[in-house]
Amino acid sequence: MKKIKIQTLTLEQAKGLKVGTTLYHIINRNSDGSAQRWKVSGKAQTWKHCSWRVKVPIKNGLRNCSYLTEDSLYLLSLTNHSEYHFKHFPFPSQAKAFQAVKIKEGYSTHTISICSAASPSYTVYYYKLIN
Repeated sequence: MKKIKIQTLTLEQAKGLKVGTTLYHIINRNSDGSAQRWKVSGKAQTWKHCSWRVKVPIKNGLRNCSYLTEDSLYLLSLTNHSEYHFKHFPFPSQAKAFQAVKIKEGYSTHTISICSAASPSYTVYYYKLIN
């Protein structure tokens, strides 16, 4: 798999963010493996005498509110750089065979087994960086 450089937010982009713009976290992931989404919830605050400062209110989910500052610009991006998929299997042999096929196609994969009394299942997560 080839490596790509993820374009994180710049100071000028942060100053120009509009309410409702979706930002994608570089590190944090949702339970399905997709990038955590943050939405701009207010106007960007800037200072005349400190042009290197910015403070943008952002929101994730129902109750998780925070501020994007000049110190945290490297954690967010305007574009989603990963595509995540998953597929469920009842048997581990099927999951391993599917995982081998996806690895040959250039995907990164990992398998999670869920053991329940009724029926165990195996989930294969596969993902690829988007250019």
